[in-house]
Amino acid sequence: MSKAEIACLHRSHTLFVDLVNFGAPRLDFKKGTKGLATLATKSGFPVLLTNIFMLRRTGSALPLEVFLETEDDYEPNMCEVVLPRWNATCIVLSSLIGASSQSFKLAGADLWPFALLFSSFESVLFLGAGTFLVRSPDALFDSDPFMRTGLVTWPSMKYASFPGQSSELFGLDSDISSHLRANDNRQILLSKKQHAGTLFMATYYSIYRAYYGPLINELDFVSSAAAIMKIPFYQVDHHPRQLGNSSATSAVLQFDASPDFNCTESCKPAVMFVHTNWLSPESGLSTTMEVFERLWGSEEECRDLYWQDIEGSAWASVTSAFCNRETVCYDYNVCFQAMARLSTVFGSSNMKDFGSKEISS
Repeated sequence: MSKAEIACLHRSHTLFVDLVNFGAPRLDFKKGTKGLATLATKSGFPVLLTNIFMLRRTGSALPLEVFLETEDDYEPNMCEVVLPRWNATCIVLSSLIGASSQSFKLAGADLWPFALLFSSFESVLFLGAGTFLVRSPDALFDSDPFMRTGLVTWPSMKYASFPGQSSELFGLDSDISSHLRANDNRQILLSKKQHAGTLFMATYYSIYRAYYGPLINELDFVSSAAAIMKIPFYQVDHHPRQLGNSSATSAVLQFDASPDFNCTESCKPAVMFVHTNWLSPESGLSTTMEVFERLWGSEEECRDLYWQDIEGSAWASVTSAFCNRETVCYDYNVCFQAMARLSTVFGSSNMKDFGSKEISS
């Protein structure tokens, strides 16, 4: 960018910060509520169901709001029959942002701030597609880092520093910007009451990603926004861990914020989230179906990490999603392959688990 372009962007940014500080609209949410939010498309319903099944396996009954990109993604049976059984509801984003007088096109990964913005919950845990929970998220809402700051973010596998030129443009002190790290926005825990300004700024950056993306690099917009608005937040320190070698079948582990916050050198934070690409039909699922072996280590390693065979549980939920005749996800061929892999790799006990936990609900 030229100096003139940077100066123009600085003026626009300063004006928007002032608007947020002194004239922003009130965020709409139900006081005292907490729940989860996620994004989904019709083609991603099997992934969505798998994530919901994994959530309910943890024992959590927290409500889930499923934000659909357009009306075309709305499927009556899924949204009006299946999802309500699991305390989940559909919300169409295009009906909420389509009336804007501003012309901008957002899709896919750009929409996560809007899921947080339009969620009805005061405290929201956002989960990206392909991210499922290993343990109940309920305790996260009462954890020290969240109670103290109202915003918890998790680190990215990639390292990125905040550019020095951008520090001046955004009005950040160098000692603050030097501590900002790249975050993984596939899981964000946020209080809309405490971080309304953060959410407005993150949404602004997402809308104008073409301008602000290169300046913030790979830093998550939400933590950068919090720093710029001078609102406290907590970045989980424990680095994510990758399981597996292939991008199609590997998984990324993220850890519980509570032990991390109070951690000493000898502590061992518990795994909270698993993100994987193998649930996606267009990427890893077809590849994974043909691999009749474990992808994330032995059963003993799984139980050491998660206190359960999480890979077996995940495949039981995948099978449930594709074998449920009541949903648009049902696919006989995929169901047959998934059941064969589940039985061969993980044993008959998981077959019984899959049948009793999901299909009968």
